[in-house]
Amino acid sequence: LGKVEEGRVVEVAFRFKNTGDNTLIIASVSVSCGCTTIPEKPKESYAPGETGVIKANFNSKNMAGERLREVYVSANTKYNTSHTLTLRVEVVKK
Repeated sequence: LGKVEEGRVVEVAFRFKNTGDNTLIIASVSVSCGCTTIPEKPKESYAPGETGVIKANFNSKNMAGERLREVYVSANTKYNTSHTLTLRVEVVKK
């Protein structure tokens, strides 16, 4: 996310595409801490070739310095694993 002035709420959008042959099912999306939220849950399933977005909001209040936050996605991918999306931001003190 680059540099952000402390106190701002910034949104990041993680775009993805179902490159498989079967329907992609998003089972859950969660975050690593309370300063990051998921404003809307992505829809549950994506047909092969379909694209989607997972949005996350980061609240930089009282968070001066470099921050690394994670969004965890569980889906029916090849190995049925949890996938980690990472956002990096430098919060500049007011």
